[in-house]
Amino acid sequence: MTTLSAPSSFGYRPIYSQQSAIALLPTFNVLDVTLATVTNAGTLTAAQCLGSLVFHAGTGGALTTPTAAQLVAAMPGCTVGTAFNLRVRVTSASTSTLTAGTGVTLSGTAATATLNAKTWLFVVTNNVVGAEAVTAYSAGSSVF
Repeated sequence: MTTLSAPSSFGYRPIYSQQSAIALLPTFNVLDVTLATVTNAGTLTAAQCLGSLVFHAGTGGALTTPTAAQLVAAMPGCTVGTAFNLRVRVTSASTSTLTAGTGVTLSGTAATATLNAKTWLFVVTNNVVGAEAVTAYSAGSSVF
């Protein structure tokens, strides 16, 4: 597998993993990680999701993703298959549950236990304006 990297003008460095001469899967890896703390239940912003690390504190509860349209708009030039990772770390004695915003589909267990972290892989499945779609895959939990 060949990995190519090219800087972009909006603060991310797309990493393209070439699986064949035709298929490229661009993954946005953040150069500067933005740490966001969300207390209690709430809706994440696209910037918080793309920042890659969210601490969930307080009484826990539901963290709702931004809409697919908001996520796609936050990644100029993204294509179907563009992906990014989000890590949610529960820092309180509560459980955190990721819920899907409009146009986002969750795949896997949505709950993250007390003092655990879960990684999500968000993949753009439709980037057409007005019909944006993103699937978020649970990539497993860990204890910290």
